[in-house]
Amino acid sequence: MSKRDGDKLGTFLLEKACEDEEISKIPETNYQGSPEVVETANKWLDRCKCYEDRESGDKGFLPQRLLDLRDYIPANVKGPTGGEGTETSEKLVYLVEKTQLHDIPAIDRQYVTLSYCWGAAKREREEHRGHQNLRLREDNIDDLHRGFKVSELPLTLQNAIDFASRLAHGIRYIWIDALCIIQSGDQQNADWLGQSSEMDQIYGNSFLNISATAAENSDEGMYRWRQPKDLWEKKMKIKLHGIPGIQAGKDRFQVCRVTDATFWDRYHIAYGEITDKDILIKVVEVAIVRPRKDNPYGLVKEGCYLRIEENLRRIILEKLRRKTGNLCGWRLASRPSNEKQHINVYLDSPQADADVSGGYTSIYYMPVAKGYRKDPENSQYLFCLLLKEFKDEKWGKGTFKRVGVAKLSAHTDMKAQDQMLELSDEPEEVVVIGGGSAGLAISHQLLRSGKFAQDNIAVIDPAEWHHYQPGWTLVGGGLKNKEELRRPLKSLIDPKLRFYNESVGTFSPEDNLVTLANGDKVNYEQLVVAPGISVNFDSIKGLPEALANPDSLVSSIYGYDYCDKVFRTWQKLQKGNAIFTAPSGVIKCAGAPQKAMWLALDHWKRAGLYNPSNPSASPIKISFATGLPVMFGVPKYSAKLEQLRKERGVEGLFQHDLVAIDGNQATFARPDGQEQVTKKFDLLHVVPKMGPYAFVKNSALADGAGFVDVDNGTTRHKKYPNVWSAGDASSLPTSKTAAAVTAETPVLVRNMLQSMEGKEIDATYDGYTSCPLLTEYGKVLLAEFKYGGVPKETFANVLGDQATPRRAFYHLKKDFFPWVYYKSMVKGTWGGPKGWRT
Repeated sequence: MSKRDGDKLGTFLLEKACEDEEISKIPETNYQGSPEVVETANKWLDRCKCYEDRESGDKGFLPQRLLDLRDYIPANVKGPTGGEGTETSEKLVYLVEKTQLHDIPAIDRQYVTLSYCWGAAKREREEHRGHQNLRLREDNIDDLHRGFKVSELPLTLQNAIDFASRLAHGIRYIWIDALCIIQSGDQQNADWLGQSSEMDQIYGNSFLNISATAAENSDEGMYRWRQPKDLWEKKMKIKLHGIPGIQAGKDRFQVCRVTDATFWDRYHIAYGEITDKDILIKVVEVAIVRPRKDNPYGLVKEGCYLRIEENLRRIILEKLRRKTGNLCGWRLASRPSNEKQHINVYLDSPQADADVSGGYTSIYYMPVAKGYRKDPENSQYLFCLLLKEFKDEKWGKGTFKRVGVAKLSAHTDMKAQDQMLELSDEPEEVVVIGGGSAGLAISHQLLRSGKFAQDNIAVIDPAEWHHYQPGWTLVGGGLKNKEELRRPLKSLIDPKLRFYNESVGTFSPEDNLVTLANGDKVNYEQLVVAPGISVNFDSIKGLPEALANPDSLVSSIYGYDYCDKVFRTWQKLQKGNAIFTAPSGVIKCAGAPQKAMWLALDHWKRAGLYNPSNPSASPIKISFATGLPVMFGVPKYSAKLEQLRKERGVEGLFQHDLVAIDGNQATFARPDGQEQVTKKFDLLHVVPKMGPYAFVKNSALADGAGFVDVDNGTTRHKKYPNVWSAGDASSLPTSKTAAAVTAETPVLVRNMLQSMEGKEIDATYDGYTSCPLLTEYGKVLLAEFKYGGVPKETFANVLGDQATPRRAFYHLKKDFFPWVYYKSMVKGTWGGPKGWRT
């Protein structure tokens, strides 16, 4: 069971009752909605520690609307006149606004929430009731304020209101989304947006959440019939040992006592939920472990193996790889020599149930599926191990361990096959860190190899959006809109890949483990580290403030939030000094700082504000301040760019590294202890420092500079043979561009697959990279080179020297590359100069 305490989600585990504590008898009733069951529920709540401080949380918070149950008389409860209260009573439920509740003491305005599945309404309800009052609308809000009959609602909502009104804790209000959020009309979007932004608080500050987990739609109702004799009356305890996601010293689990098993029936032995806004996860039965003579209690002991039916082999293999894998040390391995340790595993099906009912004891393993959420306090597993007894068999003593088997399908033919599931060293999965150019290309190339099943490859990235970053230069030049160059990251990830929308916290390469920022742990067999690098705007004093100021003429193409400001600054400047900077050190696409300058120069030239033939007489003066001693790192292209700089009258400030901005003054560091230089500017285009993310830089995977330390040719880590890297985060000594990724990723993928198959790796990366450098509107210098700055030009034999700016290259940069990027590159099918890959 889950309950928020303020902003933190508390998870409450069942504990064995005290030895001297009398176990309550199971109510002799077959209906879960009976008074006896509700009375037991109230007693359970009274005894639960999680409700000792009922006034915790944000006492001032209230949802926009609540349902007031003050006049409602629940079913089977005596009314004020002595009659039976029923759902057809004339007593009403009222919709109230939060403005009506502010004067009520916080303890008296507690409310409960409902989690349920709406589903399709019954046809007869549609025909005979026309959905009256089923949902809050603009045209019926006044009617609901005046009150409505509960009988007009779907059965699940009726049951929830009935249960809330019978809680012996002074609960007067309930929040149900369909009745508290406007569902139609002009106000629908605004009301949905407003309340959805508060959903975390709505659930987090409720007294409790009613979860209609047994109902597939709003008409099925919450209550079910059950067989009390099948319920388990014994004392029960949930052990913390082996629970995924729990970290000693960090996650403190509160404990409550349960003295009765009324809440679980035969086929829904346990359920739990974690609610994060609108996410609901339910626990279900997963597997039965059948005992053998050498293990009469069916206990899973450390080091023992499982015998399963052959037709379950594929399912368990896939589920192990997808879900739990090695969390408790269980992985698929070779056939053990000691067959006496084998235990049979069956599916949770009627036939399997019959197989174990003949005097055997069963163990149900029920993990809660992990929900991917951004709140680090909420992202943890709740693992339930409940025991069920058949006939008079008694439980033995011992420590119960979980089996690394996730939820199994119940739709498998149970033919007995005496085949072994090999339990321990089979590859679990590949984990790819990063959903950028390299991460997406690698994960999709691996998937297309046909060697991985559903969810065997995981992608970890916290981003909501994926950006075509080379296009930000085009945005800065007024050639593209930034919105057209981005896509939702999730939409680019193949459904066969498992996506963790989370940040990475730490790496444990000795244990083949990645710990996410929220505390969750992900095991891997092969690891690809490709998160890119960080653009550090804070590396230049005063830069963040200048960029955020809409009136300043300080801009940068190196960020989604700022790239569209660039062109506006060019349009505003009519005269003065324009400075374009480039830092020393590693950056994304070393030619991009110049691209912005050359396009700006061409823009002002066309506007009559700059004359390359007579720059001193022009209203605008242009300077290029770079931390490097040359225009570009490759001698051939540097010579051409230096020629253009002189021909166009651009001042060259070499080895000038921007360190601070103060008003209209820019301060530059100089090498070898020289004094800093201050320059006045009227327009400043800044390229900040860049570097590896802290979780990479501070890990055992990094080299001295903080990049993933891999071999220049194979892309394999120099110390850890199952770790690989490509893209900006790698130590590969080449220019960090999307073009480099097209050449790096096929090498990495081929070598990894060969390594996994036990073969010698034979693919080698030669350092190929490319920079389509805009020199004016309509022309691009296409620099292509490999390690050592050696040119490796694709079109030299067809179009001639690529150091000569050409219009054909301009259309590659402006039109073709953005198109092929989302069409093919992120899918792993674009190979750059080698064309499309199959």
